Amino acid sequence: MTDIAQPVAVRRASVQDLDRVADVLAKAFANGDKGSWLIPDGHVRSRLLRPWFTLLTKHALAYGHVHVTTDGEAVAVSFMRGGNQTVPDIPGYNAYVEQLFGTYASGFRALNEVTELHHPPDTKHHYLQFLGVLPHAQRRGRGSLLLDHLHQHADRRHLPCYLESTGTNQTALYARHGYQMQATFLIARGGPLLQPMWRPALQRRASGLPRCLPPKSGSQPEVTSAAWRDGSVLAA
Repeated sequence: MTDIAQPVAVRRASVQDLDRVADVLAKAFANGDKGSWLIPDGHVRSRLLRPWFTLLTKHALAYGHVHVTTDGEAVAVSFMRGGNQTVPDIPGYNAYVEQLFGTYASGFRALNEVTELHHPPDTKHHYLQFLGVLPHAQRRGRGSLLLDHLHQHADRRHLPCYLESTGTNQTALYARHGYQMQATFLIARGGPLLQPMWRPALQRRASGLPRCLPPKSGSQPEVTSAAWRDGSVLAA
């Protein structure tokens, strides 16, 4: 008897998904430009990224939006940023980074500092902090499925979206979903280049962006998904 593949949908993650979400993000991040620069040794990288993403996922489940595909092979983590959005810091985060990463901690500090420095502060928006797909499941539409889900929520509320991309493949994917490239910046000297990208709010998409930072001031197809939690705030 031939198995019939079930359609992949999107649902909101819960605390029961903590281990799975952290595992997907760690494996996806380990193969990217940022991961290999932050921790050059592949074995060490695989071992250390998992607990780091566990900490970040716990915080995201409490203060942000975490969504997974129903097959558990792709994850999106986003937060509300800009405007009057506020959130508590992760308690003891800096000390945790120092203890976990040791000699590699400076790269993680630099990543956090530079992304915060360049983050658009004024306009309320969805910040897609992480979009991770397991290596064997990449290029099969799961990243697009999660993006469509995020954009449905953003467009219904006339909110823009922001992210930082690395690599030409990622940047091309986001461009196909309406993101516009902004001025690039380095994590640190010798580090990978980050490509900020901004997707204007629905009512502004035709006009584009006149400048690097978002202004002060096509519907997406429906995706099977769980409800979003409104009023979420950001995790730094």
